[in-house]
Amino acid sequence: MDWGRFWWWVVLALVQLGMNGCFGCWEQERLALMQLKASSLNYTYASSWDSDNRKSDCCEWEGVMCNITSRRVIELIMNLSFVQDLDLSKNHFSGSTPLHFAMGSHYLMFLKLSYNNFSGQIFPTNFNLTKLTFLYLDNNQFSGTILKSISQMKTLSSLDFSNNYLSGMLPTG
Repeated sequence: MDWGRFWWWVVLALVQLGMNGCFGCWEQERLALMQLKASSLNYTYASSWDSDNRKSDCCEWEGVMCNITSRRVIELIMNLSFVQDLDLSKNHFSGSTPLHFAMGSHYLMFLKLSYNNFSGQIFPTNFNLTKLTFLYLDNNQFSGTILKSISQMKTLSSLDFSNNYLSGMLPTG
């Protein structure tokens, strides 16, 4: 038996299985999506997600986009226009803060993104969170200075930026 040829076929079969999504999405991300579905958040696509089947591949669910190689969830198609409370803490999210949190959430009053791996600037300079009362962004990887516009948020009563890499003082409004 030619072992070189045998291993070549094994590697080729594994690559083919991975490309066809047989390994599915990451379990921790599937569970986070199930928590989103179970929350009071009226997420349009969540009703079609199969929560009863533990082998259900969340990368195949409506409104969920995954990286084709790693099978990690990279995007959710969401409309946050009328959401008031949003707690996405402890979900291993990474990268920059999604723009829909800062731009399209006109009624958002409570936002908790604690214990993730968000990085970079907290919000874009022209964010629109005029009704925000509670903002918890602690235990992430945010860096840079705190925007002056955060201190000008009239309704903000509770704020936590602890355990990030921010510099400077909280600007006064």
